[in-house]
Amino acid sequence: MVDLAQTRVVIRAREIGDLCDLALAAIRRDGWSLLRWWLLMVIPYLVVVDSILVIFFRRLWEPEPEFSLIGYAFLISVAGLTPLSLLSGLLTLHLGMSVFVKRPTFREVWRAWISRLGYMLLVQLMPFASRGPAIAEIVLLERLVPTTREGRAAIRRRLTALASYGLSINQLGAFFALLTFFIIGLTMAGMYFSFLTFETPWRWGWALVGFQLGACIAGGFNRVVRFFLYLNSRIKYEGWDVELAARAAAQRLLRTNREVSSSQPLTPPTSNQRPKAAVSP
Repeated sequence: MVDLAQTRVVIRAREIGDLCDLALAAIRRDGWSLLRWWLLMVIPYLVVVDSILVIFFRRLWEPEPEFSLIGYAFLISVAGLTPLSLLSGLLTLHLGMSVFVKRPTFREVWRAWISRLGYMLLVQLMPFASRGPAIAEIVLLERLVPTTREGRAAIRRRLTALASYGLSINQLGAFFALLTFFIIGLTMAGMYFSFLTFETPWRWGWALVGFQLGACIAGGFNRVVRFFLYLNSRIKYEGWDVELAARAAAQRLLRTNREVSSSQPLTPPTSNQRPKAAVSP
């Protein structure tokens, strides 16, 4: 019999810095598979947005373009990030299948993403989707359906629970914004110094390309960090509930054993159970 009194679930509290290190370790371990999904996410965005910039905003590559032209091109680059967030669900599915199931194949991840794409589009239009950054993990990994009343209620409950764990936009928005700006700044600075090294003229068009590339890198890394934040929150808080449940079950089991032993009646010995007489020497 399993001794539930000795059962203990060990919960390791991980801070946000530890989870970033864990995300980097996952990228190093499964880098080629994640790179495949990242390229599938990034290439359509860069091709479409940069084609628009090259065709309709050629003056960006001239020495002094109009400020309004730069603003419009920047807004187009930012607007293209919305479908990028849908495509980044491929990274979430790959990580989820790697952790919970097995080493996923390309076909398995792609089919799972296609089957949930409509739900992801729908949930983006719902007002409660802005409450938590883990809406993609809820829809893709927990497979909750937002098209039914029960499914929407379950999504709200899950978002509320994760927000109570500390996984909400209000608590993590500043961190992800700072991380995004840091990665974009590093990418643009790297491109700028590379142009200086090769004595190539730096134009606003290249600055926007560097912004787009940095946003793509930040979006992929943030998605991996968000997955581990979601996983850590559920293990940390719901795993603790498992330990409490095991201890409560142990206490109930001990109480039941005591009650059974105390309520058992004492029976007198039968004739064949009488003690033997002492034999004198």
